[in-house]
Parts: sequence; structure tokens; C-alpha cells
Amino acid sequence: MARKYTGLLLATILLTALIFGNLLAVSAGGGGETGPGNAAPLEPIEIIDTVFSDLSVQLGRPLGPETTVYRWKLDTFLNTDLNCRTPGKFLPHQPTRGFSIWIRVAVGRRNKAYIYRATTDGTVLFQCTKAGPGPLIKVPGAPLPDDIYQIRLADQQQGTGLQGQTEGSSTPTP
Repeated sequence: MARKYTGLLLATILLTALIFGNLLAVSAGGGGETGPGNAAPLEPIEIIDTVFSDLSVQLGRPLGPETTVYRWKLDTFLNTDLNCRTPGKFLPHQPTRGFSIWIRVAVGRRNKAYIYRATTDGTVLFQCTKAGPGPLIKVPGAPLPDDIYQIRLADQQQGTGLQGQTEGSSTPTP
């Protein structure tokens, strides 16, 4: 009888170790589907800080990741406009990796959502509005020289938009 309980106890301990061992391994790895070993992508801290700075200026009050509800996601967008479409404008299909950042801010008695999109290297960052991509926002430390950034901003203001601007490109749109 003692052997039966000892065997049952050992089987229970082994089963528990297997279950909790797998749960801990998934939690430690982040559970994401990207990166080595299925690790979750690292949070784009510089891009998120830049987004909060831009939104703080827009709303005239200090906002930050410590005090404001936000979330982000690494995604593959269908076009170079990072799926922030301008009504009446169609871009060719060109998959581009980047981040979506959603921020929820209390405005009066309601919550308002703000959406930003960025390439993974931070060379393109803008607020996505109903009218399409907003003005480009410069991310400090992004691998984009100031002169190229100014050319991209001028191109966007002239209506050439974000075409040809993919992650890793360092030349202006023709």
C-alpha cells in the first residue's frame, strides 16, 4: 500500500514539474512569435517616448508611458503607408515591418484613442489620422540624417507621401 502511494506521489510531482516547467519557459520567452527562440520583440522605447512627446505637445499636457494607457504591436504592413490609408490614394503592395502604437487618453468624460505607426528602425513615424498619415516625426537616434529627414518631410507635404520609404532605406523618394 505504501508503494502505491509513493508511486502516485512521484507521478504527481513529475506531472506538476512538467506542467509548471513548460509554463515558466513560455513566460520567460515572452510567448511572441518573432525573434530568436520565439522571444517577444523588444519594446521600441525610443519610438514610444517620441510618440508621447508629440502627443503631449498636441494636447498641451504631460503624458508618458508610466501614467497613460498604451499598447504596441510589431506588425507587417501591406504598404509603405503602414496601413494608414489616405482616402482616394492607393499604393502598390509592398510589405513593410513596423510598429503600431495605440494610446488612450481621457478627454473630459470620454477616452480618445490615438494611433501612431513607425518602421522598425524609427526612420518613419507619424500619427495615423482619418485623413491619412500625419506629418513625419523625427525619432532621436533613428538612423536617418537630418537632411534626408527634411527631404522626406518636404516630399510628404508635396503629396508624394511615404512611397519608396521602406525600413532600411536611406535615400529620399525621387
